[in-house]
Parts: sequence; C-alpha cells; structure tokens
Amino acid sequence: MIRWPGRSLAAIRDHNLVHPGILPSVLRAWFEVEAPDPNAREWFQLHQCFSDLVPNKKTQAIFSICDSSSHRLEALQTQAWKLIRGNGTRLYVRPDDIWEVNDIHSRCMDVTRSLETLMDSGAHRLSSGKPFLAEPLADDLAFGVE
Repeated sequence: MIRWPGRSLAAIRDHNLVHPGILPSVLRAWFEVEAPDPNAREWFQLHQCFSDLVPNKKTQAIFSICDSSSHRLEALQTQAWKLIRGNGTRLYVRPDDIWEVNDIHSRCMDVTRSLETLMDSGAHRLSSGKPFLAEPLADDLAFGVE
C-alpha cells in the first residue's frame, strides 16, 4: 500500500500512507466510496480511534545531546532528515535510511545548513527555558526534497 507498482516507480514511496489516520479517507477515495454520515456511530468510533495517530510533521523535531569526556555529540531528527554533529557532520534521509549508512551531507549542503541553524537556535531556546521550535518547520525540513 505504500509503494507504487511498476519498476520505474518502485523506489518512490507515498509517505502519507504510513499513518493509520489517513487510511480511511484514502481507501474511500481509491474505491470511490462516499464518506459515511458523520453522525453514524461507526464513523465516529473509527475517526475517534485514528485521529490522535496522525502526527503534525511541521511541528515535530527531536533534539538530543550526548556529552562525554572526549567530545560532544548532537542530533536533530525530523520526519524527513537526521543530522548528527560531532566528530564530523552526517545527514541521513528518514525514514528510508533506517540503519543510517548513506551519509548525504556533502550532497545536501543547503539542508545541512538549515538543520544546523535550527539545531543552534533550538539549543539556545532550550537553554533559556523556551520550546525547541519557535515556529513550524519549513516544508523541506518537514517533508524532505525531491
């Protein structure tokens, strides 16, 4: 369900289908079924069950710091990217590169710079007691680039 058929599009995934909350509306669209009456009990239960599972990609980022006696390691992960800084800088495409083996930092310098800026400003905000994100993520940081 998350992969297009055919060889030419085999590596392209539709990341909208990985969240359970989107499945009812996608299946209705695929099979050309009208949405049920919103007052119907079954629809309410289904919608209630899935509504909390759909994340807001534009407001989610995970920032972590690991301090050791020899060096500091920082990581920032969004739905689309993971940047690791310390003993060099590494950038991975998420969720595709689950094992973090394909470092693309040198090929995506604009994304690397944007994430580093976000990491620096977010760390400063956290140290002053504010939330990590001051505003929603830019589309390229939240959803990736083609």
